[in-house]
Amino acid sequence: ALQSLRPDIRIMGAGEAVEIYKEVGLPEAVVQRFKVSEMKGSHGIGHTRMATESAVTTMGAHPFSTGPDQCLVHNGSLSNHNNLRRELIREGMRFETENDTEVAAAYLTASMAHGKNLEEALEREAGTRQQRVKVLGVKEVGRKENHFLPAVMLIYLSKRTQEVRVRFAVDGRLSTEHEKAFLTAGGIEKLGIRDSVVQSDQRPELPALIGTELAAEASRHLSSSDDGSKLKLRASIARFRAEVSRQERPVNPAMADAGGNAYAAAIAEAERAERELATLKVRPIAVYEHPPLLQQALDTAQTRLLIISPWITPAVVDQHFVRRLRAALERGVKVRIGYGLHSHRQARPKPNDAEKALSEISTRNSALEFVWLGNTHAKILLKDSEWFVVSSFNWLSFRGDPGRTFREEWGMFVGVSSVVDKYHDELLARFNQGKVVGKPQTGAAPQ
Repeated sequence: ALQSLRPDIRIMGAGEAVEIYKEVGLPEAVVQRFKVSEMKGSHGIGHTRMATESAVTTMGAHPFSTGPDQCLVHNGSLSNHNNLRRELIREGMRFETENDTEVAAAYLTASMAHGKNLEEALEREAGTRQQRVKVLGVKEVGRKENHFLPAVMLIYLSKRTQEVRVRFAVDGRLSTEHEKAFLTAGGIEKLGIRDSVVQSDQRPELPALIGTELAAEASRHLSSSDDGSKLKLRASIARFRAEVSRQERPVNPAMADAGGNAYAAAIAEAERAERELATLKVRPIAVYEHPPLLQQALDTAQTRLLIISPWITPAVVDQHFVRRLRAALERGVKVRIGYGLHSHRQARPKPNDAEKALSEISTRNSALEFVWLGNTHAKILLKDSEWFVVSSFNWLSFRGDPGRTFREEWGMFVGVSSVVDKYHDELLARFNQGKVVGKPQTGAAPQ
């Protein structure tokens, strides 16, 4: 709840008996900064290490806490932490870093939440999970080192030379080493960045998206196409500057204020640009803006919510999505979800877990209308009478794919209430022609 109000805040731990203090730097400086010598308690543990496979940041430092009055310090590496992380995410656990020790801590927290004591979580349950793995054969034995660090990448086109350029911020600092390595490896060409950036000015045309009549009405509220682009550019640059200045607070207190002021100034500039951008009633939106809009719609819709997405996968329709959906239904929101690429005459593919979950909810709660539209390539999100987005973004299936080449797609945001209402009526006619998945039970209690 606290992080939803202040996304810049990071919580190190919670509970009543254990206090956690983490920082980067020399142990002596960290002890002085937090005035450890003045603290009182029955036990105290200090830990320092040299990170070899994870980011050198405050969040990446040990110990890791994933439950009240629980924390873990661990030396070594876990070979199966990526698989275990995915399993724990499906169980509702959240992660702040890519560190394998955080996965171990979350695993213990989840195990004890299911009734295990600490010894059982460490021994019996861990052994059970390991027994699921069977070695069918060994092709070869070799050594390969992969080291990954989270980074922010800024991609831009030089007006002077028309060259595509890429900069990297790693651990809050511009990294010329990563920039050179990326260029040497041919990263721009391999990821298709050049073609994407050159073609990024091809914004969607309203008439092709929502029809000539509605487009004409919406266009009366359309500001200069440069307004949205300039504001978006201002916000992006400010966010990048904030990331660069978001260094771990220097050990030298005299330097700490300067770093903090630079970060605060960059965040303030980004927020100003984003507020101005939000006042534009018709504007293009980039791919990265779509997931926050979906979350906002689920959390704040008051009367109606309509989503059309050809595909639905558990990557997006997970426990968190279902929880938000149920909360919207309990608020009295009428939710319509349409999906399906195949026509009604074709055999429909076997439903996945996400589709089954939505079908079950619609069976028990008539406020959710889950409809197989068939032959739909539309990707639409509509909230109340406030706004809708027509896009190439798959709302309920795409969360990110590290194997994909870089691609800058755009959607169109329309916030003109009269146009929203008319477009909703058009979409409603489409839903009425679809096939309802999961028929509400008579007298079924809403869920």
